[in-house]
Amino acid sequence: MFKKIMSFFTKEKKDRTAIGLKDMLTGDMVDYDMKTWEVISRNRYDWGGEDSYEWQLRSSDDMFYLEFGDEEEYEFSISRKIDINELDSEIFKEISSTDEAPEEIKYKDTKFYLSEISSGYFYEGCKGEGEPFVAYDYTSEDGNSYLTIEQWGERSFEASIGKDVEDYQFTNFLPGS
Repeated sequence: MFKKIMSFFTKEKKDRTAIGLKDMLTGDMVDYDMKTWEVISRNRYDWGGEDSYEWQLRSSDDMFYLEFGDEEEYEFSISRKIDINELDSEIFKEISSTDEAPEEIKYKDTKFYLSEISSGYFYEGCKGEGEPFVAYDYTSEDGNSYLTIEQWGERSFEASIGKDVEDYQFTNFLPGS
């Protein structure tokens, strides 16, 4: 009887001793590229029925986003925000005025080619009402990196540069409190 009463007042906690990349929550720690990183946020994207997830990770001197997109292929990538002033301002003017993106852009002496345009909703913390946005994805000539321009509203833009990673590159998962 006492056990039943106590279980009513205590939440049953999920066993998190064997977590992996997809299981990470805010506060968790993981090692990558010879540094320890803390998960400071977990977000969800809805691409019209297909979801992808993003974790923002921070170390003592760096920050990046880890994305998980394709459940069937188990694909992960990392990206870092870049200053949109490092891109040609004509890119943003063209997108704002025509709703079309240039087929080719240049960033730090690398050419990137438009590979996909997607619209979706962003859910901060995987909750609440989604914020609509459009993503313009570009791939480098050599195919080893990508550049994404996100349009939030009519004239608000963000940009990031990224690359694919493998889940085995992340080790020593430590659940947060």
